[in-house]
Amino acid sequence: MANPNILNATSIVGKNKGHTATTSAVTLVTAGSNELIKIKSVIVANNSAGTSGAANLRWHDSSASADYYIIREVSVPQDSSVMVIGNDFPVYLEETDYLQGWATNTNIDFTVVYEILT
Repeated sequence: MANPNILNATSIVGKNKGHTATTSAVTLVTAGSNELIKIKSVIVANNSAGTSGAANLRWHDSSASADYYIIREVSVPQDSSVMVIGNDFPVYLEETDYLQGWATNTNIDFTVVYEILT
């Protein structure tokens, strides 16, 4: 893998990505070739006034061919949101690593704020 050294990055591009959850794992962000992605925050929101839900978030480490949970079945009450990853404790995705999310119902939205370093 050819991940860029953070000190020598020639480009840092800020991005936001939203996704409405399904009940199966869906890839939210994938680090491309020669990229390092810094996940600055993940916000999980329940947009239902009457139904609570539970959210899951995991990342795939391509170098280990393994998945690791960040949250598992975390309750998101109706009309509320939960900050899962914050800027104080970012997650880095190396080349071909990815972040996946899913929930118990489609009332859950994921918002991912990240930077692509090359």
